[in-house]
Amino acid sequence: MANSEPKIIYEDEAMLVINKPAGLVVNRSETSTYTLQDWIETRVHSRGVRNSHPGSEFRSGIVHRLDKETSGVLVIAKTPEVLVALQRQFKERRVVKTYVALVYGKLVPRQGVIAVPIGRNRRNRAKFAVMSGGRPAETAYEVKRYYPEYTLVELKPTTGRTHQLRVHLNYFGHPVVGDERYAGAKQRQVARQKWGRHLLHAQSLSLIHPVTGKQMKWQAELPAEFKL
Repeated sequence: MANSEPKIIYEDEAMLVINKPAGLVVNRSETSTYTLQDWIETRVHSRGVRNSHPGSEFRSGIVHRLDKETSGVLVIAKTPEVLVALQRQFKERRVVKTYVALVYGKLVPRQGVIAVPIGRNRRNRAKFAVMSGGRPAETAYEVKRYYPEYTLVELKPTTGRTHQLRVHLNYFGHPVVGDERYAGAKQRQVARQKWGRHLLHAQSLSLIHPVTGKQMKWQAELPAEFKL
């Protein structure tokens, strides 16, 4: 698994859009020595940009999150005002996100919608699960390619629950390849020896620029691990 620096996709005075590498934790924690939050606070300052929200109060401008092993597009605000405006778009579901995953087995039908509620797993608080009484969650999907043992699938979540895509795919019987929390032990052992990560990638993101009002869309190239 590559643990490299984020790559800048887009930057202006209001925001920064990056391609987050797999293996980089987003928020600072006691168990992580170097995080995206650290990178933001050093690199944004070093690039001559005013970092007006250091520390946890404004999350260093991090608008949304990606799991440690998920790569792809991530948006960072440079001012508290832009952060609030962007978070509002996420809350109002005006942001369009597209992910790509490699999953186990042959996913059929080729397209559809998984709409089942998600809540925290009662037996393991570090995991989430489909359950009655959970929060509504919806994911549209479309198969892009079949392989002998896997399926390459495009995913468009309309809600943003924690681990939503991973939980929905597992519930559907096709967990993400290499997923340490939701794939079977034998399955993930082989995949993690080969790739060292789960194969989920945030490929594109579209939103309205909080300053100019223009519709913007950014893409992050699919990592080599997905190209079997």
